Formats: sequence, C-alpha cells, structure tokens
Amino acid sequence: MWGDGRGLAFAAAAALLATACDSRAPLPGGGEPLAASVGELRVERETIEVDLGEPRAREHLALGFGADESGPEGSFVRVEGPAAVVRLELWQPRDRVMRLRAWCPGAGARGIAVVRILLNGRQAARLRLTARPETVEVGLPRSLWRVPENLLRFEADSRAPGTPRAELDLAIDGLRFADEEAPSPADRSPAFSPEGDLELPAGAGAGFYLELPPGSWLAWREIEREGAGGELEIRVREESGRDSRSRRFEAGEGEGRLAL
Repeated sequence: MWGDGRGLAFAAAAALLATACDSRAPLPGGGEPLAASVGELRVERETIEVDLGEPRAREHLALGFGADESGPEGSFVRVEGPAAVVRLELWQPRDRVMRLRAWCPGAGARGIAVVRILLNGRQAARLRLTARPETVEVGLPRSLWRVPENLLRFEADSRAPGTPRAELDLAIDGLRFADEEAPSPADRSPAFSPEGDLELPAGAGAGFYLELPPGSWLAWREIEREGAGGELEIRVREESGRDSRSRRFEAGEGEGRLAL
C-alpha cells in the first residue's frame, strides 16, 4: 500500500481479511483483522537521494560500481566496466529533475568524456563531463518512470554501431532530485494503530506478505486523510510474479474491498 499526500496521509480503517466464493456476494461476517495477519511491515519510500561512497547507498547500486572511496571531492564511487546501474524506487510517476555530481577522472585537464544516461532502457541524456567534479541537472520526464523499481544506467557514449562498448570512465559523488524532500529519521513510519487501522504517512508505503486461501479479499470500512490532496494505492502481486494488479483510491471513500 502506498500513500501520497500531505501530513499523515491515510488510515485504512478496520482492514479485514475474509474469504468469499462469489465476488458479487457480500463478505461473510467477521473476518480476520489485517493487523493480526501481518507479522512485520516493510517500510517503502521513494528514492530522493543517493549519496554514493557511503555504506547506506549500497542498496541502490545494482551493477558496475567499485568500492567506496573518499578524497578531496568527498565520498564517491568509480564505475568498473562499460556501464553502471543505480536502482531507484518511485511510486508516483512524475516529471523529475536529477542533480548529479560526477566527473571523468581520466579525461585530463582539458579532455571531455561523453556519458549516456538511460532510465529503464530509454535514453534520457548525454552528458559532457571533464576531470573536474561538477553538478549537472538531468530532466527525467514522467513517461520514463515505472512503478515501483527503476533502473538508471550510465554508459560510455559510442556512436559506431557494432563496436565494443568502451570502458566507462566515471566517478559519481551522489544524486538528488530537485525540490523533493528526503525523509528525516524523525518521520513517522507506516504502522498499525491500537485500533487496528493501518496508518500511512505521506510519501511512504507499507509492504507485507500474506499466505491466503483462494477467494480471499481485503476489505475496509473507510479511507481517511489528514491534510489536503493525496491518494492511496494498493498493489497486489503473487509470489511467483505471474499476476499483479493495483487500484487507486481517493481519500474519503467509504467501505470497499479488493480481491487478493
């Protein structure tokens, strides 16, 4: 489940798990509270910044990066090989501007290296970088984003088709998305209230696993919101990955249910 809005985004009140054979029939009475079925909530947040060179950034480095380093430029990571990939989480696709601090150590005092940036396999930009660290802005339009995982790829620019991909001479200090606030350690995390309501702060999601019999449903009494704007999205995926579905709900909607 993913809440988007301002303030405390949503409380899905009295969430129940129930089993019914017919989707048109009313759910049987009772049901099992969702809070009693979920052992642990996995907190999920959008990726706002990645400080490469720091241990906490490792979960975002999917491919092609060397060891963490530090120097006069600060902490950074060099690319090892022809390409490198950063993994980014996003739950609400939108136009974004990425501020990237990077350089090409082997370019020399006057040399320039060209780096291609692709998001989910589609080219987003070509950067001309020198041996001096600099911060550049890259526009990443909404059409390039997916939910929830995105792959940001850096590779050496090669215009000759069929030629082997050159080694990528690139060091990255970090990246951050402009005008977006990263959560602070003091921010609230998704949790169940004592009454059993699932509370989702704005910009955060809660993931969990359930073992369910066929015909199971997730049902709720209402969706409430504190603050203006926002939506709640519920995404369901089989463990095998064969079946996936999602639905979005506006705050203030009454009772509802979703087949699991």
